[in-house]
Amino acid sequence: MQAPPTDKAAEALADPAFADAARRIQDEANLHAVAGARGWFVVALADGKPMDHVAYETWSDAVKAARWNRDRYIFLEIQPDGMPSVREAAGALLYARGMHDMGYRIPSPDWEAGPMASSMPQQARDRRVMARQLASGRPLLPAGWAMSNLPSERVQPVRRQFRKVRKRG
Repeated sequence: MQAPPTDKAAEALADPAFADAARRIQDEANLHAVAGARGWFVVALADGKPMDHVAYETWSDAVKAARWNRDRYIFLEIQPDGMPSVREAAGALLYARGMHDMGYRIPSPDWEAGPMASSMPQQARDRRVMARQLASGRPLLPAGWAMSNLPSERVQPVRRQFRKVRKRG
């Protein structure tokens, strides 16, 4: 029998320092929502303190205001209804800290619109190749190749060594 899934936000909220940080984020989101602001706000990753209580029009403006310091700040979008639950703030903080601990940054929201983000092939020929590969059910990469950029998961292909066959005669 499997154990029931754990609620990471509830577990993290048991820590008073984490709970305070999540409440600060929730308060900042609700402040902007009550004021009718739209855009983005900036809070510190370490303790959830707002950088300056300003609502920035775009994500890029918020990053510029934080002097491009994406390692110490979280940039959150202001929702019209604010942040009704402290658990929502805890989830955002857990996600941001988890990404930071793994050495990543939260990607830009326009990453999906960028040229590198499109997972759908642009050319008709490439779309046909992709559709054929998906219909066949075969993996995209040969056996022994991992679909990861992490060095620990990268597997080198197995090189087969063939014996040289000598011809008689």
